[in-house]
Amino acid sequence: MARFALAALLLAGVFGGYHAYQSFASPLLSAQDAANDVGAAYGDPYPRIIRSISSEADDGPVHEPMYSMTVIGNFHKGRTTAHYLEFSAMASRHSAWSLWAGNTPPSHTARRAWFANQVPLRLTSENR
Repeated sequence: MARFALAALLLAGVFGGYHAYQSFASPLLSAQDAANDVGAAYGDPYPRIIRSISSEADDGPVHEPMYSMTVIGNFHKGRTTAHYLEFSAMASRHSAWSLWAGNTPPSHTARRAWFANQVPLRLTSENR
């Protein structure tokens, strides 16, 4: 019985690891690629990253790599302009969310120019 349990655990580990590998079989975006793609969506394809935190998403059986970052550049949404964008993005998916745009560095007292719940990325990193 103990051998069966051990064999089952080993198989689960092997196939679980294979599943995790399959989840990230598509190319992962680097932090700069994600920043460039989000910046391009708002008029500046080459923003400068001033803060980036790499972590893993907590949901699901596989903890996917993600970024939380702040970039600086010349951004616009219609006639509204901003110099800072703060957002989160998955390294394995091509979208960003909780995008905050403003003209001063993000803080509790900073006034935002606009907010976007989700930003589909243009996949510029794959077209290079």
